Amino acid sequence: MRFYSIFIFLFLISSCAFNSHQVTTIERSVASSQEASCVDLAKNLISPTQKHNVQVSKKSFIKYYDDLNDTLSGNLSTVFRSEWKAKEDYDLGSQYMIDVLKAFGGESLVAKFSHLRGKQFIDRVVDHLKEIRKIGKISMRDPPAPKGSFDRTFTYYTKALTDGTGAKHQVRLRTYLREIVPSEMVNDLPIQGFYNGQYIEIVKIGPNKFKYRSASTYSEATKEYSSDLVEKVMNLEGLKKVINNHLTFYAYPHAKGFKLEVKTRPHDEVNNKNFEKLLGKNYVQKLSVDVNPEDILLLFKDNKTKNSDMMRENLELLKERVSNDPKNATDRINAVFNLLLDANDLDANFFVAQGATEYRRHALELEVPDMIDGAVVRIQTTLDYDMGVRKNYDSAGNFLDPFQSLVNPLTRPFSTEEDLHIELKAPKVLVERTVKEKVSDALLSLFGLFNSHQVTNKGKFKHISNQADILD
Repeated sequence: MRFYSIFIFLFLISSCAFNSHQVTTIERSVASSQEASCVDLAKNLISPTQKHNVQVSKKSFIKYYDDLNDTLSGNLSTVFRSEWKAKEDYDLGSQYMIDVLKAFGGESLVAKFSHLRGKQFIDRVVDHLKEIRKIGKISMRDPPAPKGSFDRTFTYYTKALTDGTGAKHQVRLRTYLREIVPSEMVNDLPIQGFYNGQYIEIVKIGPNKFKYRSASTYSEATKEYSSDLVEKVMNLEGLKKVINNHLTFYAYPHAKGFKLEVKTRPHDEVNNKNFEKLLGKNYVQKLSVDVNPEDILLLFKDNKTKNSDMMRENLELLKERVSNDPKNATDRINAVFNLLLDANDLDANFFVAQGATEYRRHALELEVPDMIDGAVVRIQTTLDYDMGVRKNYDSAGNFLDPFQSLVNPLTRPFSTEEDLHIELKAPKVLVERTVKEKVSDALLSLFGLFNSHQVTNKGKFKHISNQADILD
C-alpha cells in the first residue's frame, strides 16, 4: 500500500509538471483549477509528520515579510535584529561569560568568583547580577523571578512557510511559566503570577504554611487588588490542589497570556568577512500579537476533525478577539493574520502543532557607545539551558496546554550533548555598519569575541529533535 501511494504521488507530480514547471511553489496569483487540484492531491499523500514546511513562491514570501516589517516599532522586542547562535558546554560557556565580563566592566566579578568554573561560575555571576542589577556596561535584561521560583520559556510551533531558499516564516505561540520551589522560598516574599485568568500571589509565612491570594486584577502602582480578592492560608498539599502538582503558572508580569509570533529568517545575509563564523542567513525578525491563554485552543483543538473551512472560522474569531486588546496594533494584527489565513488555505494541517519546547534562560544586556536614532544601544546575549522537547498532544490526539504538557513525559530528553546554548542578538543596522562605516571598538570587540567561539550547529533543539527544520 505504501509503494502504491508513492507511485500515485510520483504520477501526480509528473502529470502536473506537464502544466506547471514547479507545482510545489504556490503563487499568490490565481492558479488554474488543474494546477490547484494537482497540488491538493499531492499534498494529501504527504503525512504531516513527514512534511514540516509549506512552500510558497519567493514573491509571496517577500510580501508577507514586507507587510510584517512595516509594523516594526522602536520597542526592543520588535526591532529587526540579528541572532547568532552558538553551542557550548558549561566550561566553554563560562569562558564566554568571563570574556564578556572583562570586555564590559565586570572584571570584579571574574575575580570574586575565580575559584569557580563551569555551571557554578555562571550561576553565581547571574545570581549576583540579579541583586545588583548592573555592573560596568552589563545589566540583566529582565526582572528576575523572586527567590524560591524560576521562569522557563514555553513555545508551541506550527509548520513553517518557506520559499525553498533557506528563508522562512515560523509561526509560534510563546509564553513564560513560573515554577515555585517551596524549600527555597523566603518568608514574607510574595511570588506572583497568573492562573486560570486570575492574578495570583503566594507568600510563605512559616514552615509548610502559605498565604494564597487570587483576584481578577492587581495594580502594581497602588498595590491594590480588585474587589473579588480571595485570601486563604494553606499547607503545601493544599497549595498543589489549588494550582497543580508542579506549582507552575504563568509568570508575572510578562506572561498574562501568549505571544502569537511570526519568527522570520529573511533572505538578507551577514556579509562582514572579518567575522567568518557569523556569515549567512543569520538575521531574524520576531513580530507578535498578544493572545489570551484560553484562545490558543482556537488554533489547535479538534485536529482530528477540523478542515480548512473550520480553521478559517477559528482564525477569524481569534483575530476578532485579538483586535479587542488595545495592546495589539491593527496593522500588526492584519499582517500576522493574513499570513495565517493564507497558510491555512494552503495546508489544512498547518495548525497541527509540530512541537512544544521549553528552556530556562540567563539574559544580559551589553551597552555599546554606538547610537541608533539618538539612543544608546544595548546588545543582548543569552545563555539557555535545561532545554527539552515536550508532547503537545496526548495519546487520543487531544491538545495539551502547557501545564498538561509539563506533566507528560518528554518526547526527547533534556540535552545530553550540549549543556548550554548561547546567542548574541544585535540590531541589523549595527551589523551593516561594521562593513561600511566606523563603529566603536566595543562593538567590534564583542562581535570578534563571539566569532572566536564555536558558532556551528545553530538550532537550539536540533540535537534533541528529529524535526530540525521546525525547532531552530
